[in-house]
This record gives sequence, C-alpha cells and structure tokens, in this order.
Amino acid sequence: MVRKPNGRDQEVVVEIAPEARESAKRITTVDEDLWTSQAEVFLSEFIWNDGDVPRSGRLVLKGIDRDSS
Repeated sequence: MVRKPNGRDQEVVVEIAPEARESAKRITTVDEDLWTSQAEVFLSEFIWNDGDVPRSGRLVLKGIDRDSS
C-alpha cells in the first residue's frame, strides 16, 4: 500500500518481468530480498519522478539495478 499525495492509500503491484529475472541470474545471486529491494527502489523512483503513484496501480520492472545487487 502506498499513500497518495491526496492522503488516500492505493495498492501498487510491481511485476518482475521475465527478462529482469534472467538478467539478474547472470550477474548476482537471486533471492526474494533482492526483488523486494529492487521493487522498492523502482517504485520510489517512479513516485519521485512523477509525483504520484501509477494510475493503473501496476509497474513492470524490466531490468535490475546493478548498483544495488
């Protein structure tokens, strides 16, 4: 759940694309903590850049941030 600027809560789902999973396997050890961290950073950056949560309530992570792996 994410609190929108208007004070309401909205559920946001971050889907991990298959190509992100494959890329991650090639560069690091993959566990659920990695995906949680990647999803949190991705969502935070989206909110920071757009000033709101995604209207659809869904984001698709298509790559891994190598700096946080």
